[in-house]
Amino acid sequence: MAEITTASGDKVTIGIGSGTSVKDLKRGNPTGENQDLIVDLLRYAIDSGFNHIDTAEVYTTQPEVGRAIEGYDREKLWITTKYAVSSSIIKKKSFTPTAFVEQALQELGTGYIDLLLIHSPPKTGQDYTIESLWEELVEIKKAGKVRFVGVSNFNVEQLQKVMNVSQERGVFPLVNQIQYYVGSDKLPIVEFSKENGIIVEAYGPLTPLRTPNEKLDVLLGQLEKKYDATKAQILLRALLARDILPITTSFKKHRLEEAIQTYKVDIDQSDLKLLESI
Repeated sequence: MAEITTASGDKVTIGIGSGTSVKDLKRGNPTGENQDLIVDLLRYAIDSGFNHIDTAEVYTTQPEVGRAIEGYDREKLWITTKYAVSSSIIKKKSFTPTAFVEQALQELGTGYIDLLLIHSPPKTGQDYTIESLWEELVEIKKAGKVRFVGVSNFNVEQLQKVMNVSQERGVFPLVNQIQYYVGSDKLPIVEFSKENGIIVEAYGPLTPLRTPNEKLDVLLGQLEKKYDATKAQILLRALLARDILPITTSFKKHRLEEAIQTYKVDIDQSDLKLLESI
């Protein structure tokens, strides 16, 4: 995996997401108390060793991320956010990526964004095509308010369209963020991304803990005893070994500590191959 670093040069860690249950807490009951809970969770994650925070327009958590990072050295943090062409979930405030960046900078309380992603490919009939949307992200990056640009939930055909524009404009996607976990069947897009120098970020990396898979369950049970590690740590470590950067989320502080301690877990190549074969 190409190493990505914060503005200060620190290697970017596993990401702490502000989507899934975190965003649901705010959108379901946007009280001051719940917003404070999100801020407290993110600050705890930073204090535990995370330097990578993932948010998005549709999560509505950018203001909480902004509050959470107050008082920390901004250049030692990596902030990712995502632009959505449209949404049936929230009332959009910004309808172009350019306008969204200004909104995000204000809500995050920062002078720059480390990584701006297209949250999902535009659909037929929307205001943007994949090509025109990427053209605008290229211009945003050149303006200097975003360090890197990338995509999320793109398949091979969609990512190839981005690459075609990139070849002409000289700005390539740094990341393709997709749902991925041990046992996933999305190898074509993973391989295509890697072949083109694009880092794969994985959301939902702990899905196997909630989805029964007898073969994997047995193997995880064996490995957690062998390495004195949790099943979650084994799943995260397996992705890191494949040069895939996980994004994880939890409201339980001990789960966050567990996740960031994954870097201390060292799994034999033979066992990694067993996990990869699932």
